[in-house]
Amino acid sequence: MHAFMFVFVALLFFVLTPGIVLTVPSGSSKTTVALTHAVVFAIIFTLTHKMVWDWGVSNGWIVEKHGKHM
Repeated sequence: MHAFMFVFVALLFFVLTPGIVLTVPSGSSKTTVALTHAVVFAIIFTLTHKMVWDWGVSNGWIVEKHGKHM
């Protein structure tokens, strides 16, 4: 994984840490909180990773080999 995408994933994980942006109602079990945040992280990552990758490529921060992800 490229450093640029590593930073993107780390920042996304931080932002989606319970209590930073998204808070599950109080009284929820730890499992419910963890599962909710895992699903939200997976959905947001899936919807944004290609856009972030392309943005990194267009700015020269990621170098592609033969037009494919490395």
